[in-house]
Amino acid sequence: MEAQSMKKVNDVMRFQALVDKKRVIITKATIRYALRLVDAEGIGCLPNEEIFTELERM
Repeated sequence: MEAQSMKKVNDVMRFQALVDKKRVIITKATIRYALRLVDAEGIGCLPNEEIFTELERM
């Protein structure tokens, strides 16, 4: 990675870098997408007690 900079565009922080002589722009959204966190806030999780209670019923 060669040159790098942080820039705010339209209230979005962008990290810009030169990788193998190609400009790469990384935003929070691209990181969330790459890590499959797109729906992380919308995913619900049952409490452990409820999970084990339902497992006993099987």
